[in-house]
Amino acid sequence: MTFLRSSWIVFLSLALQGIAFAQLHEVGDGLSGPVKAAHVTAELKAGNPAGSPGGDTDVALVLQLESGWHVYWMNAGDAGEPPSAEWVTAAGVSVGPMQFPTPKRLPVGPLMDYGYEGTAVFPFAVKRNKLPSFAAATAPDSEAHVQAHVRWLVCREVCIPGKAFLGVNLPRSATPETQ
Repeated sequence: MTFLRSSWIVFLSLALQGIAFAQLHEVGDGLSGPVKAAHVTAELKAGNPAGSPGGDTDVALVLQLESGWHVYWMNAGDAGEPPSAEWVTAAGVSVGPMQFPTPKRLPVGPLMDYGYEGTAVFPFAVKRNKLPSFAAATAPDSEAHVQAHVRWLVCREVCIPGKAFLGVNLPRSATPETQ
């Protein structure tokens, strides 16, 4: 009976979190730089280009959490939801799946969750594909700007959903040759 009650509470909690995400105000304007939300500072940061012919680089979602707060791993455990990102990119730019570093165990009462405290860094591989010659002729010779609609669930004794519209400029040397 206790298991059924715990399962029902977890189900209800996740359902209410989905409703809260739908009604939550998204912070940020898609420009570069950190954005402050409840108990989290979120930012996209570009890594150094890999120097490959396609102009690959890395971008990371960085969540700086206030002391005592946590976000979840991709397999959250008994409760929770991992961060996610929906990308807005220019033609010829593709972003791979979010990578999750090794989490720590986060016991919460009788539940066992997995996630991150402090600063959580989630990398993504970014690939700049060669543009066809007709598209290359109109492509600007400048930094590429990528943006993401990011969602997370930050928790302490209670969980608070958050979402932001973040952006970052990719390093110029990550731009592929257009010939």
